[in-house]
Amino acid sequence: MNGNKWADIIARNKCIIEEKVEEGFYPRKEWEKIWGLATAETLRRIKKLVDAGIMETKKFQVKKSYQSTYPTPHYKLVK
Repeated sequence: MNGNKWADIIARNKCIIEEKVEEGFYPRKEWEKIWGLATAETLRRIKKLVDAGIMETKKFQVKKSYQSTYPTPHYKLVK
């Protein structure tokens, strides 16, 4: 395969879209740092806050590796 064909294949597969995360939304790892808790306790706290309506959750397409994006849950405290 010549260089132009490879460039075309790469261009077609670059349709992976990364979403801009809305202000105030943070992934679980950020909440771990903010609260200074371990993963398990952070997940428990997030679940309780979401169930109580104090925190909301949204999934954003976030780039995790070179060309892969994944729907990653982000959380925000409701004012």
